[in-house]
Amino acid sequence: MSLMIRRVPFALTAASSLTASAVVFRDLSDFSQWISKPKRDNFMKTWRKRKELAATALVSSAANSAVYFGLLGKGLGGSSIGVPKLAWAGVNAVSLGMLFAGYGNPELMMRSRNRNALYVSTCEASKIINKPNEPVVVTRYGPNGGDADGGPTAYAFPESQIMRPHVAGMPKDERGISAAIAYCALTGTGIVYETPPLPCGTEREYFPVTQLENNLVLMERTTAHIGHQINGIDETKLLERLGSDDYDDVGRRPTMKELDALDMEAATEVASWKMPLGQFCLAFPHGKVFINDYKEFPDLKRPVLTIYDRALDLIFYVFIDLFHRNPSLPPLFPTIENVDDRLPTKERVWGFNVGDEYVALTEEFVKTGKGGNRNFVVGEIPLVASWDDDAECLGIWKRPSGRPIFQTVDVHGKIKGKKGENPPLERLSTVKNGLFWYVWQNFFPKTKVNPDK
Repeated sequence: MSLMIRRVPFALTAASSLTASAVVFRDLSDFSQWISKPKRDNFMKTWRKRKELAATALVSSAANSAVYFGLLGKGLGGSSIGVPKLAWAGVNAVSLGMLFAGYGNPELMMRSRNRNALYVSTCEASKIINKPNEPVVVTRYGPNGGDADGGPTAYAFPESQIMRPHVAGMPKDERGISAAIAYCALTGTGIVYETPPLPCGTEREYFPVTQLENNLVLMERTTAHIGHQINGIDETKLLERLGSDDYDDVGRRPTMKELDALDMEAATEVASWKMPLGQFCLAFPHGKVFINDYKEFPDLKRPVLTIYDRALDLIFYVFIDLFHRNPSLPPLFPTIENVDDRLPTKERVWGFNVGDEYVALTEEFVKTGKGGNRNFVVGEIPLVASWDDDAECLGIWKRPSGRPIFQTVDVHGKIKGKKGENPPLERLSTVKNGLFWYVWQNFFPKTKVNPDK
């Protein structure tokens, strides 16, 4: 048997293993997006075949090793076919590395906390985190009576705690509907959605699968339906209603008229806002703070996982902290479709919509308005954006009438200095707080910027 023929089994198994792993890595791993831009449709097709591809890679890798070590017959060992040990090790290390990065790492790295989220008191959180200026995404949810004012419990999600699990659930409200926050560090904010049970009665459970165009992509565990965090749309259902089989057709949110025609609606958002942890503890002393259990309380009975978590926490902290704090750095992944230079690329904006009218506000624009306020009408709804200096928080509220408001609206919705009855204003629920401009304009290119009327 010639040397060339004896090398064929090694070459074929190596090629099979590397090809299957490369497809998984290209379409399902975050890391590949530093150098390539995967298509949405490729991602979904690969996701559906991921188990078969993983099996192909593993079986081929095992067969490759068997060929190399001569387990399949005489004359097929590494020394007999003239293949260096380094070549065998390189083939299998690269294949298994790509497979882990695309198949195992995403879910292991981002272990969501839908039903087992850990919340502690504001007092305990201050001891654990000890960073009063840490930005937190805040919402109020659950049955009334959870807070001192008789309303729902105030929940805070520190960015350093929520960025790894990405998803954390909250208890059901009086209607029996739960909610969950979905946080994306690349986008720069968290969004809270109601998560009612599926039509079959099963509780919804979302988990992160990847990011596309610098925004988190979530999947519902029971149905395997996917959707972007920022869109709030069941893209799989939308694809079915459109009668298409190409996921590239559903990367942008349809208009309200188009959704109505398809008998669909966007997920229901729950009002949220951003403020420093220290101010949250002062404003909501009875509130609850999310803590990432596998970050703060490592399980020493699983040392390998603990070491992995520690390494990932360090990587996340270094890269995300540097990315957030340095406005000159470009988007982490060069996959943005649309570029709009009305604002600097990484300007933080408060993006929201009323119907099909989309608006982006900057903090500076609001602060420089009369009384630290900006009054405008969006989608025929009179609104006021107000900066609360005490809470270090920007809120967007529904005005009770067409009259402008020039006094500060505090974090509780009360108009400061108003005499007589002062019922709290209603927050606009569609606000995405402090996200990066390059993400907002990419998904909503027709957005208005800092309207002054």
